[in-house]
Amino acid sequence: MKYLPADGLHWRSRQRPPVKLALNFTGLMYAVTYSQMFPLMEKLGLDTQKLFDIICEQKTNCGVFQFYGQKVKDRDYRMDFALAFGLKDLGYVKRLYEDLNCPAFALDGALDLLRTGLKDGRGGHDFSEAAAVMRDYLEL
Repeated sequence: MKYLPADGLHWRSRQRPPVKLALNFTGLMYAVTYSQMFPLMEKLGLDTQKLFDIICEQKTNCGVFQFYGQKVKDRDYRMDFALAFGLKDLGYVKRLYEDLNCPAFALDGALDLLRTGLKDGRGGHDFSEAAAVMRDYLEL
């Protein structure tokens, strides 16, 4: 794990500190979940605005949901954080799992989705465009 700083807290280091990776891992995995869930529910005929409103009333409502859930629901992929950067950070987390000989079950699916987006030319677009990849698969 030579790519990590010794104390794990150097925010300005060129290396990725574990705290920063943990924050990005958590937030980006939420965003990937929304990017898969909203297109699926849309394909099933659910009103995604009503679904969004219901989630807002639940304990699953959070800042990440307010940010990415809204973007995904509205297909508003304005640039805030590039898909390629998110893929890179999640790739660092994947290396941590590999270094520990541990599977990264949910992460592997997220990486597949993001790599597909990168292959489709969406790497320089916003991370929320992972939803557009799903919409393509679901023919929406």
